[in-house]
Amino acid sequence: MEIKHIIFFDTVCKYKSFSKAANELFITQQAVSKKIKELEEELNTQLFIRSSFGVELTEEGDYFLEQSSMILKKRDEIMQYYTNISNSKRNSLKIGISYGIKVLLRKAIFQEFEKNNPEIDLEIGEMLNQDVENGIVDKSLDIGITINPDSIPNIRSLSLFHEPICCIVNKHHHFASRLSLTFDEILNETIVMADQNCKSYYSFMEQCARHGKKPNIITVPDVMSIYENCFHDNVLGFSLERLSKLMQFDELIAIPLSDQYAYWDVCLIWNEGNKNMNHIQGLSNFLLANTNQ
Repeated sequence: MEIKHIIFFDTVCKYKSFSKAANELFITQQAVSKKIKELEEELNTQLFIRSSFGVELTEEGDYFLEQSSMILKKRDEIMQYYTNISNSKRNSLKIGISYGIKVLLRKAIFQEFEKNNPEIDLEIGEMLNQDVENGIVDKSLDIGITINPDSIPNIRSLSLFHEPICCIVNKHHHFASRLSLTFDEILNETIVMADQNCKSYYSFMEQCARHGKKPNIITVPDVMSIYENCFHDNVLGFSLERLSKLMQFDELIAIPLSDQYAYWDVCLIWNEGNKNMNHIQGLSNFLLANTNQ
């Protein structure tokens, strides 16, 4: 007798039908009938009374159902016990990614890490840059991927890659024919950029302060709104070179900024006091080795 015989028997009892049991088990009705017949032959007794209305248990079938139910219950308890042991050996890493960064990472990179490290589960969420840093400080996150992180005691930072910033204008803008622009040149323009929820806003304002300028700024909640504003109006927007290549709007032109600070410094950050340092280091090394530059 195999456990499969008991499962088939239990399913037929549940539905009081060989055909419905077959549907539940994703096999043919003939396969179910064969297994029940094998079971009856081994026990040398009849378990079901078959009729045009379905099947009913015999007295011997009632007894077998009582005993087999205990067997299946015990099997489930054993499986759950070993599942719990397996889960207790797994480790979870919580990762916070600043908005806008995930599209810059190679597709499926985290799935590849989990495949190579089956004992580690990754929990990934996108959030505001500041929320990533706060999560690392209070250890609600194990590792963060963020933009130009602040210098914070006990928080380690490792540059993952630099992503150049470019200016977006439509074909009718007076900068449309330029091959590059400097920061000084754009400060007299009406500039469309991400709002105060993004770290790039504050980085830009710091640059403006260095240049002693207070530009006319239109803030928007997302990247697509930047492109829409630039498409319809004679304004200048900020985006990333790689995003601009992905967008490929016929009426819009991406112009590189030539200044040395015109990039996102995308960094890994973690708390030195985190208890998962071994796995954090493993993930950091993996991302460094497998991130497109």
